[in-house]
Order: sequence, then C-alpha cells, then structure tokens
Amino acid sequence: MAASSGSTSPIHWSSCSLEYLALAFEHGMDYCLRNKPAKLFDSPICGNGFVEPGEQCDCGLKENCDNPCCNASTCMLHSNASCATGECCDLKTCKPKNAGVECRNAEHECDLSEYCTGQSEFCPKDVFKIDGESCNMGKAFCYQGSCRTHNDQCKLLWGPSGSSSDSQCYNMNNKGTKLGNCGYNRLNSSYIKCDDP
Repeated sequence: MAASSGSTSPIHWSSCSLEYLALAFEHGMDYCLRNKPAKLFDSPICGNGFVEPGEQCDCGLKENCDNPCCNASTCMLHSNASCATGECCDLKTCKPKNAGVECRNAEHECDLSEYCTGQSEFCPKDVFKIDGESCNMGKAFCYQGSCRTHNDQCKLLWGPSGSSSDSQCYNMNNKGTKLGNCGYNRLNSSYIKCDDP
C-alpha cells in the first residue's frame, strides 16, 4: 500500500494503490488478499486492529474505535455482545445476523453468493460454480471460479491487443511439429503435442 501520509502509518489505500488493486483484481490476482492466515506470528497487542490470542475483538486505537460491540481498552466484547466483527455480525445488536442474509454477493457469473448461517459472525468460505459450467453466453467455461475465454487469456498474457487464433491453429498444435506445438523437449529433441482444446 503506497503511503498516503508522511510520518504516521496509513489507514487508507492511496488512489494509486487502489488503481493497482483494481487492475490486479480484474486479472484474478486477488487470491493472496482473500487468503487470510490462520494465525499471526507476533505478540498480541490490543489496539492494533488484529484479533489475536487472548482477544475477543480489536477495533484499533481507542480514539479511532467506533465499534459498539468491542471494548477498545481491553479488546474484549461488551457483556451483551456475542460478536464485534465479520460480515455476518449485526453491529446494532452485537449478535450474528439471521441465517439466509447475503454476506457476499456473486462478483461474476462463475461466482456464487454466500449467506450468513445465523450461528457465526463470519461469512462462509467463498464458493464458485463447478469447473466446466458454461459461461459467457456459451462461449466459455468456468474454471477455478473464473469464466475463461481464449480471448481473455490472450489479453491477460499479451496485453489489450491479444486475441484468440482460429481453431485451425489450436488443432495444428496437437500435432507436435515444428509448426504447431506446446513447447520443445530438449532431452529427446522433440516438439510437445498440445492437449485437445
């Protein structure tokens, strides 16, 4: 995250960082940001904004905390609260939202919406349509949560001018010759045949 201020730690993304993030997300490179670590490897510090061992909540520094469910001085839930964070925590009641409340909407046609369970303050794991499900008006298939078309893949690899070739080229690559292949095997001096598209 690019610094948005001089001497203090930034608490907001700069406009430049937001542009880079948006571009990375468009190319499906948001996996690491969504891959929340199971545990942090540092001593717990109340007020750092991370819920660590021995804490029930952590809404940051006391002067910045506006969470009605969390005691910013102790990083413990208020007596009437059962949650203070998470997409499924109702901050008006400090209780998990009812089952069936959408907590993450589908971002694209290969994604599925997720719903609160009524038991947890956290939204269930992000799930997607099964691999092979038709998408993009029947021109592509879902694979690992993304609608993959030949043109999109070419643009990702070669830039905005990249485009898919005629199907004859893909069929030619299945031959594994000098004119059509998926690489060269130096060990046996032969061209590698491509799998069927």
